[in-house]
Parts: sequence; C-alpha cells; structure tokens
Amino acid sequence: MALTNPDYLEAWHIIDMANEVFGFGNWDAETVEMNRKYVPLQIPPTEEHPKGGIVVTYSARVRLTVYSQDGSSKVVRERSGGHRGFGPTVGQAIEVFASRQPKRTPPSAHS
Repeated sequence: MALTNPDYLEAWHIIDMANEVFGFGNWDAETVEMNRKYVPLQIPPTEEHPKGGIVVTYSARVRLTVYSQDGSSKVVRERSGGHRGFGPTVGQAIEVFASRQPKRTPPSAHS
C-alpha cells in the first residue's frame, strides 16, 4: 500500500502495522513527557473550521519498547518532537496532540 500523506497516519493503522511487525502484545508505545511551547491560540471561524477553535503547540518525548517473543529481553527507543493540536477546547486540542505523538515521533533507528 502506497502512503499518500506520510505526515499523518491513523492510529488504528499504526497499531495494526506494529502488531504485524512485532506481534500482538510484544510492543508498547507511550508518551513520557509533554511540554507546552506556546500559549494556546484562539482561531476564528473559517470555511474549514466553521466554529473556530483552539490551537496548542507542544513538544513530546515518546518511548517505544519492543519485547522478544519469550519476553526475556527488550529494546527501548525514545525520540522527541513538536507538533500542534486543534480542537474546540484547550483540553480537546491537547488530546489531539497527545494522540498523534506515537505516530509522528517514531523512535530512532539508531542505538
């Protein structure tokens, strides 16, 4: 399957891919740190967002842990990145940001 927009993948797709590559239950992804970079910004209504909304900008550190089939060993990678979230409230905008971190901040391929 060709990716037409590699900047954004649905969470279900990432989970399916990780399960296929590592095996169900053999991996874990978690956001270990989030820091607000700018004050949330109110966006007026537009054609794309008729009700307007709030934009938040955060940075995050994400950890991916992959376990061996027998659970006797694991590999852990962490990576940081920053992105925006958009929603009708600050809380919902932060939830959008947080849900995208494991997808947008893939672990480094280097040891």
